[in-house]
Amino acid sequence: MQPMLVAAVYLVDTLGRHAVQLADTIQEAGQYSARRLRGRRKAGTKSRVPAHEIGRVLSEYTRTCTPLPMLEDWYADRQLGGGWDPHDPLLHVAMGTLARQTGLSQFATPWLTTPRAGQGRPCSGRSR
Repeated sequence: MQPMLVAAVYLVDTLGRHAVQLADTIQEAGQYSARRLRGRRKAGTKSRVPAHEIGRVLSEYTRTCTPLPMLEDWYADRQLGGGWDPHDPLLHVAMGTLARQTGLSQFATPWLTTPRAGQGRPCSGRSR
């Protein structure tokens, strides 16, 4: 019985804080899940590009020098399989998360054909 108790204490002590951090990360990600958010405007591919709303969110990222939300590598690989250019600087950006932060339910891919002004790196000289 004692070896089992020692093993249990070790697991709780070693993995416990990581499990709590993982649970927090999952809960935070759920706040930006399209399936869990209600009251968001639906954006169709023929709707106007919400440039003002997206610009407001991107300005906040720039002002605070916060990195954009990024996709997991497996999802970016899926995007590549769907025809994305592997050199596209937006390939790894979590566009859906940005859309939900603007109050939209999703980001319509045709909006990306709008000219991309200011693709520079405004925070390249600052520390994060």
